Amino acid sequence: MSDTDTSTSVYRYYDRHKVLLYVGVTARGVSRNNEHNSKPWWGFVSSQKIEHYQTRKEALSRESLLITEFQPPFNVQQNPASELARRAYMQHVATAAPDAPAAHEMPKWLTAGITKQGRIVIVSATGGGVLKFVRNEGKPSVTGKGSVIEHVGHDGTALNIRVRGNGWESATGARIMLGYPTGKVVIKRIEAITT
Repeated sequence: MSDTDTSTSVYRYYDRHKVLLYVGVTARGVSRNNEHNSKPWWGFVSSQKIEHYQTRKEALSRESLLITEFQPPFNVQQNPASELARRAYMQHVATAAPDAPAAHEMPKWLTAGITKQGRIVIVSATGGGVLKFVRNEGKPSVTGKGSVIEHVGHDGTALNIRVRGNGWESATGARIMLGYPTGKVVIKRIEAITT
């Protein structure tokens, strides 16, 4: 049996508002889902629809048709408007949560509270929307010589960032600058605020 004769599925991921986020094909079922769960957009996925086809050729044709018709924001291949669609989607997500930064305002500074524990500082920002999708990727700059981000977490209501380093002794708060490259929400900078 050739690759073209292999039964293949077309899967679609939707967000909680039934917006089509991504279309793909696979003959590997659940293992393909597991490969997507590290994607920055995976947190938006709320439901999935699957269609089965007798051949891979049929599935690829259906995938191409769906991408062309709906231009899902996180499909890059076969979707020349993918960057524009991602930006529009991120703006939609931010608008759905009034206290979240809007993608069109990037970069966006958020005011945060701090809790000091010796050389450890917990920086906490509250709000909904995109905050729960914040990732610590790249090398964001942090106040204080040798300061580093050790952990980024969410407790359902707040974004909590654990920072280790110097330069926070006189800090009374913090500012967090977020960026939105290619549909991700990432930390660009954390600064101490002194009054």
